[in-house]
Amino acid sequence: MLHRLENRLLITTLLVAGCAAATVEATNDTSGSASTTAAPTAEPTSDPTASATPSTTAAPTSDPTASAAPSGSAPPPGSMADHFVQTVHIRDAVIWGKLSEAVKPAETLAGMEVAKLPKQWHISMQHLQGAAKRIREGSDVQELAAATADIARACGHCHGSAGGPKIVPGTPPDATGPVAARMKRHRWAMERLWEGLYGPSNAAWTAGASALELDPFSKEILDPGGVHAKSAASTFNAQAKALAKAKTADERANAYSKMLSTCSPCHDALKAKPKP
Repeated sequence: MLHRLENRLLITTLLVAGCAAATVEATNDTSGSASTTAAPTAEPTSDPTASATPSTTAAPTSDPTASAAPSGSAPPPGSMADHFVQTVHIRDAVIWGKLSEAVKPAETLAGMEVAKLPKQWHISMQHLQGAAKRIREGSDVQELAAATADIARACGHCHGSAGGPKIVPGTPPDATGPVAARMKRHRWAMERLWEGLYGPSNAAWTAGASALELDPFSKEILDPGGVHAKSAASTFNAQAKALAKAKTADERANAYSKMLSTCSPCHDALKAKPKP
């Protein structure tokens, strides 16, 4: 019994440390972004459409599980922090419709050596690998968005069984003001939905859903994209209103997948590009 207790404490410690290592300092953002121990929150860029997503270059500010790694470097391959970074790259690829850029991080996740991990993790890791393989083999945004949501679900299953990480959603950026501010709130909300799945965290999911109750897309944003941008935004808004009704992990994964799949069509219509 003592041995089982020690294993559980070890798993919980590793999960919390690994996920916390993937955190970009939220306290640097004075606009009211979430304070969280579980997900990176990137600073906004000058591009209002790019500010809706996490930065593809965001890296952990520290990694307590990797003392040999120099400050600011990539986390050690195979670490929990590294797993999180790969999911950031996958999400960015889906958000911007650059599906080929999701292949390499998906291969990294699919290639994890599950046998060397604690047995308690095996089922969750196998589900994660299965979703990663679907990303590697997928051919459209909807397929990749669904597989991305399933990665978050697999993470959430493992985290939930180990009792962590703990997520504090914080306060969303103001919904009023210039385009950049509105899109920053949009980005903040999508990150909270992700945390809601992979935490898992009911508080994070609820915060993300509430932040999207107000239409994030102004006429000023959508007009240049014409009917295609307006159609994608209309779909997004309709789905956002249904987020609060999603209660189970399956319902939330499905809802997140649908939201994620609307991003790239809107970006394409607006000819928006991610910052290098």
